[in-house]
Amino acid sequence: MSDLEALDDELDHHRNHGETEHSATPDHAHGSPPQRGGDVGHPMTRDIVLRAVLRHAAKAGGRLATPTKVGAKPSDHDALLRKQTHLHLNDARLDSMGAAGLQGMRSLEVLYLYDNHIRQIAGLERLDALTHLYLQNNEIGCMDGLSGLSNLAKLYLQGNYINRVTGIHNLPSLEELHLTGQKLPPGNGLTFDLHAMLSVSPTLRVLCASACGVDTGAAAGLPPLPQLRKLELADNAMEVVDCLEVVLRGAPQLRSLDVHGNPFCHDLGQRARDALMLMSDSVSSIDGTEAHQSSEGQKIRHTMAAAHVEALQVDQGSEGR
Repeated sequence: MSDLEALDDELDHHRNHGETEHSATPDHAHGSPPQRGGDVGHPMTRDIVLRAVLRHAAKAGGRLATPTKVGAKPSDHDALLRKQTHLHLNDARLDSMGAAGLQGMRSLEVLYLYDNHIRQIAGLERLDALTHLYLQNNEIGCMDGLSGLSNLAKLYLQGNYINRVTGIHNLPSLEELHLTGQKLPPGNGLTFDLHAMLSVSPTLRVLCASACGVDTGAAAGLPPLPQLRKLELADNAMEVVDCLEVVLRGAPQLRSLDVHGNPFCHDLGQRARDALMLMSDSVSSIDGTEAHQSSEGQKIRHTMAAAHVEALQVDQGSEGR
């Protein structure tokens, strides 16, 4: 057996010893993360990170210049980890994060941590090069721990327990925020911190928060997002189409909008689509189909445009007196 195979077996033993198989998405009532009945995971350690790097290199058929022997010097391991741009720790039965496991990985750009049992985001403060963070299908209840990731562009947090979008104030490069499918109890839907959303408004291009219980008030609290191209708020609890007016009128580059499955869609049908198109001149796709206004919607738009022109003429006449 090679040294690399021996390390791989050690990782398997560490992951499986004394643990039973369980689903990546726990079977329990939606709300707070589940109560654990025993050891279901382990913390992110330096050894686990190193072995994950070696395992992925072996699977990819890559060759590492740094020695891979079990007895290699710590300095050799440090040199290896410093070079890594991608780290695959998905489905590794991790229950916590920590700076010790990621120490020195200053070149890391993409971090895969989905399908684990992580409850708190931590240990990322020095990952200056990180651009992509995959944390979907964990047990995270809040978004603290992201501060300082100045190059983070894409953040994936689907399938967690987050009930308020916050903690993104210091992410000046964030372009995509994925939150679909938060496991929340009825009546406790996802809300958006105004200051947090305003802080990412200069860069945010994609916002996905379908099936999160977003209600009329939460949607109405979304600020203008001038760079937004894609907005997904399907299968939520929005009862009034007008709750989207501020964010739609403040998103002049929006192309794709998905709001199917909300109460106002059932109640208004085509009239809801007409209303959405009146709020956004740029949207080209609504609920996965091309945006076409009905004849009634076109008449409304024409009437509104005529009223606007008339108001301008009145204003100009007043100024000329």
